[in-house]
Amino acid sequence: MITSKDSLFPDYYYFENGRTEIQAAHIVEMLRRTDIEILATNAERRKVIRMLKEKGISNVMQAVGLSETEVRQWKGAGPLFIDTLKDIRNEALQHPEETIARWQTEMRAYVFPDDLEDNVHEHDSFFGKIWKDTPGAHPTDTEYAESLADPSSPVETYRTTCYDKEHGNSVKDDIEMLEKSILGALEILEKRWEKTTYLKAYFIEGRTTPAAQSRNYGQISNMAWRHLLNRSFLLPLMKGETICGVRFSEDLLQRIPTLTDNLRYRPAEALEALKTIRPERFLHILGLTLLQRTSTESFWTTDFIVPTGEVQRCRHTLRTLFCVLQNRVTGCKEKTLKKLMQELSAASSQHLHTESRIVHPVFLHHLLLHHPWIEEETRGYRLAAEILTTEIVRIARIVYDAKRPITTADITTSYISLYTEAPRALNFTKIHNRFPHIKHVARGIWRYK
Repeated sequence: MITSKDSLFPDYYYFENGRTEIQAAHIVEMLRRTDIEILATNAERRKVIRMLKEKGISNVMQAVGLSETEVRQWKGAGPLFIDTLKDIRNEALQHPEETIARWQTEMRAYVFPDDLEDNVHEHDSFFGKIWKDTPGAHPTDTEYAESLADPSSPVETYRTTCYDKEHGNSVKDDIEMLEKSILGALEILEKRWEKTTYLKAYFIEGRTTPAAQSRNYGQISNMAWRHLLNRSFLLPLMKGETICGVRFSEDLLQRIPTLTDNLRYRPAEALEALKTIRPERFLHILGLTLLQRTSTESFWTTDFIVPTGEVQRCRHTLRTLFCVLQNRVTGCKEKTLKKLMQELSAASSQHLHTESRIVHPVFLHHLLLHHPWIEEETRGYRLAAEILTTEIVRIARIVYDAKRPITTADITTSYISLYTEAPRALNFTKIHNRFPHIKHVARGIWRYK
């Protein structure tokens, strides 16, 4: 509150007029953070504010607290100066929320995710986000003090909407932190940088090419679009540089490489933590992309995250791995699998044995560990029985998994249970020729030895 009898204003001014005392305290605190430059809206004001800054007055609250006696002693503080200063102070006193919101929108330096809780949404005032104009929404001083120690309180809930640095280092938390930071940066930049419209269209609306954007956002060339997205936006932020008063925190920048490593060659399910940004656009920030199934691939159950530029090689590795595993009854060690895949790849590629047709050993390792259709047994890795497509391999797998002599009747029962259909024929000779380890131990009884 302003109570100084030496104020340029003869009356007492209270920020709590129409507000609670705690709201008034918040206003005072925010005015201390608000740069006085936000009130320099004309030539006369700019002149006054230049003098104020020369006197060490840098924020709005300092200007509000000036005394008439002190100001009139300043050299150059004539009647016009005093009147202009009164006008500046009147605006700050009568419309503090608007002043703070305008400073947040136009001038404030933001560091994300640290400043997420102070971000302005939909042009709402800072206080409109905290204190809802509903019965019982305005806490008393006692309630506010108690809320600081109560994690479940509305105040504390709001205070912790940004990423909690002590919450953990999980992939989900890091994804949420980066997504919120990107969205926060876009929201602030939208009011400060006209080209942000294209960036929001890319990250939020899913628009891709300049042609797809031109109808609503104006013409932009492919080269200009790539430069805007990568060189003017992503690269500076990732290097810790400031764009129109917005930058990423050091903590976030340190977490991004770890997040990239944790997502690389992993199933795309981790991206379910995203709330707004489309997965492929989020991955672009990290130099990654999605390896997605095509219409001809039936062995897919999940998309994988791979580095940009490695899609073709990773796709070839996945296809080759499944070709090898579809013919395996027992598990196979990673080293042996790699050798079999290289042989198959070389035979199928012939003169087209380019980089994209070479097995990707790192991706292979992650496929074996993380693909939901691949399982590990005593002898190594193999496809789950339900995924096998060839009848003869299915039957051989049933015999192998029995670990004991098994009757043809039991083989048929297991087959129907797994594949919801009966085998066309249980031809022992045909199966034995393909898998010599399967023996006929008695009439109607087989065993894998």
